Amino acid sequence: MTNKLTIFGYASGCPACDDLKSLLDLLSIPFTFHHTAPESHARASLRAEGYQTLPQVFSPSGEALGGYSEFRKTARLGIQAAGLLG
Repeated sequence: MTNKLTIFGYASGCPACDDLKSLLDLLSIPFTFHHTAPESHARASLRAEGYQTLPQVFSPSGEALGGYSEFRKTARLGIQAAGLLG
């Protein structure tokens, strides 16, 4: 098992995907980004599992962590808990 987050998102034209990658880079959180084409098998599989939007973030153990908005909120709470943000 890897210690990286797994991200499924669009290769281009996705501001949330770009913002998520920037946030992870800023926080030095390692991740693997899977470019997911809109009509790909991977995208269809994500939709079938209930993930209607991209990007989607998964923990190293495979736990769904949500999309960009959910991950951003979680990251902010973690930073606040560490006393690094007001």
